[in-house]
Amino acid sequence: LLWTNKKYQYEPKTFIINLPNGIKATYTPDFLVENSEWHELKGWENRSEIKKWQLFEQQYPNEKLVVINRDRYKQIEKEFKYVIPNWEF
Repeated sequence: LLWTNKKYQYEPKTFIINLPNGIKATYTPDFLVENSEWHELKGWENRSEIKKWQLFEQQYPNEKLVVINRDRYKQIEKEFKYVIPNWEF
């Protein structure tokens, strides 16, 4: 995000998610990018996280969520690892 000069905030908001069993949970996406979309970085995914993302998208349809999973991260890495100094390998 810094390299592309995109404005972002780190974890600026926590959302309340209503789980199917009636319990309320919280979800805090990693970044708000350009005040328009939420980015979540995950190197791995489990069923409960995937379900929480799905519930977030259902319960907050006006919010855009971009999940950067391991495969997407590898694509970004291919593009930027040799141009960004100190890229984490």
